[in-house]
Amino acid sequence: MSDTEEGPPTVSTSHNSTATTAATPTQAQAVQDSTSGPKDIRMQAFIADSYPDETGRQWKKWKNELLTRFRYFRIASTQDCVDALHIYGGEQIRELIESLENVPTPSSAESLNEYKKIIAKLDNHFIHMVHPDCARNKLEKMRQNEGESVAQYHVRLRLQVTKCSFTDPDDVIQSKSLQTMRDKKLRREAMVKRYTQQQLLEHAANKKDIDRQAQHMEETLPSAPSARNQVNKVHQKRHQKPKDKPKPKPAHDDKKNNTCQFCGLDHKGLRSQCLASGKTCGSCSKKGYFRSHV
Repeated sequence: MSDTEEGPPTVSTSHNSTATTAATPTQAQAVQDSTSGPKDIRMQAFIADSYPDETGRQWKKWKNELLTRFRYFRIASTQDCVDALHIYGGEQIRELIESLENVPTPSSAESLNEYKKIIAKLDNHFIHMVHPDCARNKLEKMRQNEGESVAQYHVRLRLQVTKCSFTDPDDVIQSKSLQTMRDKKLRREAMVKRYTQQQLLEHAANKKDIDRQAQHMEETLPSAPSARNQVNKVHQKRHQKPKDKPKPKPAHDDKKNNTCQFCGLDHKGLRSQCLASGKTCGSCSKKGYFRSHV
C-alpha cells in the first residue's frame, strides 16, 4: 500500500547532495514503516450473519479486530486504512462502500478523514440492525438446552442481554436463569437461599460434579443390587415357618389290589372264573362268596 493523501512526511536523500533534511524520531519511524513494504495483516473477511440482530455485534467485533491489527502493524495513514478495508473486508464490505458513496455522512463524522467517514457509514448500516425489541423477543424465547450446563447457558444469556439495552443486565440474567433452567431442584434451592449469579454457577458446577461421580460409582458396582437381594432372601428363609410335610400315602400291596373280594384269592378274569361263583358261604349261607377271607 502507498501513502497518497495523509501520509507522513518523507525524507529526501541524495548521494550528490551535501545537505539532507532532518527528520524527527516520529517522522523517521513513519518513514521506516512506509518503506518497509506492504503488510499482510491476515484478516478474515467480514460475513454478515443471517440474523439481523447478530450482524451488528459481528460487525463491531470485526471492526475492533481490524483496528487492533492496524496498531500492531503500525498502519496509520488514511489511504492505507481505506485500502486495507477494501482488501480484507471482503466482497460484502466492498459492495457496501460503493453503494454508500452517495449516502450523506453522519454529522458526527463530517470533520473526520475518509477512512473514518466510511466506518461511520458502515456503523449506521450494521449497528442499527441490532434493535432492542428484536433482541428482547429472542431473549424471551431462550431456554436451557438438553445437555447444556448452567454455565454454558449463562454465557448465552449474557451475550443476548448485551443487545437488549437493559439498565440492569445482571438482574435480567439472574431472573431468566431461574425461570428457564432445567434443574428444578437447583432452582428451588437458589430461590430459597437467594443465590447470587456467582453462587448459582458454583452450586451448579458442584452438583454436576457430584452427579457425575455418583453415576460412575453406580456403573462400577453392578452386582450390588443382586447381592442385597440375596441377603434378603436368606433373611426371609430363616424366619419363614416350616411348611407341614404331606402325609405319606399308605403303601398298597399289589397282591391285595388283585385279591378277589368274593373268594379271597388272587386271580384275574371274569366273575364267572371266581371260585365263589355259584357257591354258598358256609358261615352265612349266602351265595357268591366265601366269608372266611373277609
